[in-house]
Amino acid sequence: MNCRACESDLPRRTGNRGRPPLYCSAACREAGVRAYRQAHKDEVNAWRRAHDTRPRKAIEIVSGRCAHCGAEFIGRDTKKFCSKSCKSKFGAHAFYVTRAYQAVCDLDGCDRLIDKPSSAICQTHRQRMRVHGSYELPVREVQLPEPRKIRYCVVCTSELPKGVRSLCSDACALERKRQLDRAYNAKRPKAEQVVIKRTCAACSVVFETIHATQKYHTRHCGERRSDQGKARHKAGVKMRALRLRLWTRDHSCYLCGQEIDYSIKYPDDMSPQPDHLTPFSMGGTTTLDNLAMTHKRCNQEKADADATWWQREALSVCRVS
Repeated sequence: MNCRACESDLPRRTGNRGRPPLYCSAACREAGVRAYRQAHKDEVNAWRRAHDTRPRKAIEIVSGRCAHCGAEFIGRDTKKFCSKSCKSKFGAHAFYVTRAYQAVCDLDGCDRLIDKPSSAICQTHRQRMRVHGSYELPVREVQLPEPRKIRYCVVCTSELPKGVRSLCSDACALERKRQLDRAYNAKRPKAEQVVIKRTCAACSVVFETIHATQKYHTRHCGERRSDQGKARHKAGVKMRALRLRLWTRDHSCYLCGQEIDYSIKYPDDMSPQPDHLTPFSMGGTTTLDNLAMTHKRCNQEKADADATWWQREALSVCRVS
């Protein structure tokens, strides 16, 4: 297979993938495309000439004189200038001006040529008279920019820079928000406040409050209650770790002395429960030495008393009827 441009042999390809090349190089490809486009253009023009039946005017070649420089030239009968340079220098109205009536505008200071023999002024002044009613251009009023309006901060009353509308800094913005909040709260109708008597959940002191969800009468009580809750949670974790060792060590209730049956499940009154010898509220710790097994009813009866409670009080629990 030969190149379409230079007719030289194309290199043989290996494989059957893709279309075979038509040109041997990029230069041949550009030359071939250019020749193809020119041939197509010539074919289209030939078809147009063969099928165009419009009558054509015969072109006459005559000798004329340039309308700008006056030089003689030979060309078509419709040509007025000897070159494009003379045509551009003469102006856009050169097609309508001839050397016979070429004249200058009658107005003082105007050196433009007249484009119509019936007019004494140029095309520019006629346009001004038609649009503005005068040969002179109207004087435009120069509008000076208005002076910048000085703005002041609504909080600290300091002068604001250009582009800032009402507040000069973040601190003033925060203070403005507080002012608006206070004004809004002052306009809101206040609900009737009801005084409620409650008992402190930490120290059992009776106090009065207007908040229905308040549990403690002081902040100290709330913090202490929170600390106790955290300590109780940690003690519960330790208690679960020591429970198996307590079951293997204690076989009877240390309060009533009766045997503990570990097969009884909670919430039965005789179900086993570990108890602090020194109560947790009195500073007792969750260690193996401070723990002992007891019945559920015995533990509830003892509550948060010390370890000598059963020696001072007579027990009335764990009696088998």
